[in-house]
Amino acid sequence: MRFRIALCAGFLMALAGCQAKLDASSPEALDASIPKVVDSVPESQRAELSGYIKNLVRPVGAALIVGTADKNVGNAMFNEAAKHLDGLTAEQIFTMARESEVAAKKAQQERARSDAARLVKEAQDKVDLLLAGQAAFTKVTVTHAKQPVQQAGAGMGSFVVFDVLNGSDSAVERATWEVTYVRTTAQRVAGGKFVRQSALNEAGFAGVPAGQTVQVRLPESAGAFGGEAKDYLETEITSVKLMNFQSANGAFASADNEQLIGPAQARLKEAQETQARVLRDIDEENSIKG
Repeated sequence: MRFRIALCAGFLMALAGCQAKLDASSPEALDASIPKVVDSVPESQRAELSGYIKNLVRPVGAALIVGTADKNVGNAMFNEAAKHLDGLTAEQIFTMARESEVAAKKAQQERARSDAARLVKEAQDKVDLLLAGQAAFTKVTVTHAKQPVQQAGAGMGSFVVFDVLNGSDSAVERATWEVTYVRTTAQRVAGGKFVRQSALNEAGFAGVPAGQTVQVRLPESAGAFGGEAKDYLETEITSVKLMNFQSANGAFASADNEQLIGPAQARLKEAQETQARVLRDIDEENSIKG
């Protein structure tokens, strides 16, 4: 019995030693050994094995091309590639190829996870910024507006003076205001409005700090209220309305912020659904392989 087991073990070792292997001792030897390795597997596996071997020997092809221009560099490249090829059997090549496929698939899945998570974060950040801006918008108010003040000198223009209370948690840096007025002239009475944008850190303003009230002077050129100074008797400011502003924390708030929040939330929901689908597909792929 022991003799029979020893005989079988010896036969298997001999069989393993006779397996066709890649011979990368030279380009010629490698070319000659490839068909032998391919022929060592069943015909149904030969096309697959040939494809794997093609991928493995690509560095050798590059070395031969370089060798036509610089023999020493080409030989060095071939020797480096040969270290990874010499002695490989068909079984080892299949194992290497499958491990490579698994690693590539895993990397692809990680990229898909990362991309989906990034899109969700970007959409969530946008929603959070809009909501913060909407909350801050209601806390920045005009507390007092004065009538336009005529500057010295004919036709020198005028400006509107008003106080702004910033009840939000962040300083206001840039804002757009809508001033509504009624102008009285010698000929008629007319109503109208104009919109002016003013950086509050210009003209001596350092923004509106959080929790403070700052006086804003909105300068206008001559005739900004509808005509030259000589053409109107008086201009009555009926309202000064905040239209939008940029906070120091990056939040943008505007009168129509609610219209922006809805689409942003829809994009967030879409990104979350895409992320869920990506994760579900990855789980299904892995369960099938398992």
